Amino acid sequence: MGGQTVVMSLNGVVYVGLLVVFAGSLASAEPGGKLGPLEWNTREGLFYEDAARQLRVDIDGRVALDWMQWDDRNARSTQLRVDRALLAARLSVGRYADARVVVDLDGIDTRDNLWEAWAALSPGSYARLTAGLLPIAFSMEHALGEAASGLVGYPGFPAFLTSRTDWAARLDGELRDGLVYYELVAALGEGFDLFGQSRGDPQLAGRLTTFPLRFVDWELELGPYTIPLLSGLFVNGAYALSTDYDGHLDVASPFRNKLFDTPRLDGDAASFWIFGYGADLGPFRVLHEFTRGSIDGVRLPSGMRRDFDDQITAWQVVVSWRLTGEPYDSRPFTRRGALRPDPPARPLDGEGAARGYGSFELALRYANADIDRGFFVEGLTTPTLSSQEFRQVAVAASWYPTAALRVSAQLVRIIADQRPAVFDSRGRDTSYLLRAELHF
Repeated sequence: MGGQTVVMSLNGVVYVGLLVVFAGSLASAEPGGKLGPLEWNTREGLFYEDAARQLRVDIDGRVALDWMQWDDRNARSTQLRVDRALLAARLSVGRYADARVVVDLDGIDTRDNLWEAWAALSPGSYARLTAGLLPIAFSMEHALGEAASGLVGYPGFPAFLTSRTDWAARLDGELRDGLVYYELVAALGEGFDLFGQSRGDPQLAGRLTTFPLRFVDWELELGPYTIPLLSGLFVNGAYALSTDYDGHLDVASPFRNKLFDTPRLDGDAASFWIFGYGADLGPFRVLHEFTRGSIDGVRLPSGMRRDFDDQITAWQVVVSWRLTGEPYDSRPFTRRGALRPDPPARPLDGEGAARGYGSFELALRYANADIDRGFFVEGLTTPTLSSQEFRQVAVAASWYPTAALRVSAQLVRIIADQRPAVFDSRGRDTSYLLRAELHF
């Protein structure tokens, strides 16, 4: 391991202990899936349901334990760490009202350990009004969520430029079973970015996603797979505008290595747009997306202000393949807020013909970011802290033996034109992780 030490934090030990206790409590629960007043199964987790009152309470959680093997050039030490420790409670009343609170027990990427907290009203799928602390994501990959991705860790570079969590109001909905999805968001500027760093700039944003050929039922039989030829094609576009900019412009690898790092920026205005397209092809998903942004009136160390127009860019291609044939569904309305992966068609705990080895998935992401050289010229960052242009290749293999467990291996290769500090003043890094992730 190149002389690196193995580190595991105290809170990581605590969470692993909690995992063992929780697994033991499930094993000792009453037959028939009862745990006191709650019911449980591996597909739905813990829940309480009162059909007469149309009331349901779901208790969800996600704990991810990683073995991180860093490149010898990386400044970090090899680790056994808890990367995620989320606990969620959701209350649903009928089909029209629900609320959820998600707590980040580890507090790595949040403020005050609160991941999200919101309430929503919906007369139907055509309109849903949500207010509270909301994840705001316009990158298609990031909006789908890590649970729906074949990759683990941070999302691709476009998400760092366009995503945040904020106290906000959102109106969204879908028409004709996903033919069109729309989203309008007004954020107060009281939230945080993907690193948990505070964002102080209000934002207005809109997003439109369409599956324009959703009702064309042409299919291709390819060995064991059924592949829809046109119905899974989608296009996604979004635009976000702020009359202020108060935050960091930081971009990282999936393993939290910062590749572009700035101090807190003070700007007069900012705008970002994102465009993407792809296809759900049965057990295959392909996505290509691009984002470009501007920050105007940025205060420089000299005290002057400067515009950075249309030179903050990133793009990515993501390809996923479920070898066991489970189909992808990237419709935003149905995927929003999912904490659990899609269940395998034939899990280890299935019964009869439904019992199998679980599902297997491969995924690849190539991403590139190119950020205005003016940030270096004006002294907002340096070549020994950040890179102007950098690339990422991430390859992952995952096994889902049941709906409650995911085991993954992922390798990430970073090539940076300059020499970010996290790579010990070098521009290359090849690191990998092994992950065990429990959903309950």
